Amino acid sequence: MTEMIEDTIQEMTIEWATYLLDEPDVTLEDNFVDCGGHSILALRMNRLAKEQWGTEYNLAVLLESDLAAAADDLASRLAR
Repeated sequence: MTEMIEDTIQEMTIEWATYLLDEPDVTLEDNFVDCGGHSILALRMNRLAKEQWGTEYNLAVLLESDLAAAADDLASRLAR
């Protein structure tokens, strides 16, 4: 996996979280739930990832960790 793709996944994760959470100041260090996310919004994040990358976020990582970890996990799924 190239660093460029990992960077793109991180950028898209922030873009989608910003859009879905209606929170303009979301960063990779933020937790999805702490920013107002919930299971339905997480499923919408997964749908966006599936449409773009053909794979989904690990919901446990997305809901329990920061967005950087969720993006890194998604990138590792693409590398498989």
